[in-house]
Amino acid sequence: PLTVQPQVCEIPSAALGCVYDIPLSITVRPGGKVRIDVSSKNLRVVERPRHSISPGETEEALLEYTAGSQGPIQEFVDVLAQFGTVRVPIVGWVDAPQGGPCS
Repeated sequence: PLTVQPQVCEIPSAALGCVYDIPLSITVRPGGKVRIDVSSKNLRVVERPRHSISPGETEEALLEYTAGSQGPIQEFVDVLAQFGTVRVPIVGWVDAPQGGPCS
């Protein structure tokens, strides 16, 4: 009933202090309300899907991840709907910046 793409978001090599976009596509088969919860202050919802999604319609959401500390990225986003919850893990690694701009 609730589909979210991608199922896992990978940020292979993030630079400390940089910000990365995480687009999500959300489809609710029976339609209904959708809410997005994030696991920490490193994640921010920039664009939310419409509050109520029509049956079978796909809505886009955009999140930002700020690489706040070195080491593994172990975050997640929960997309909650009336008929279930989908957790999208956000994984990867944060390294110290190599002197260049964020890419």
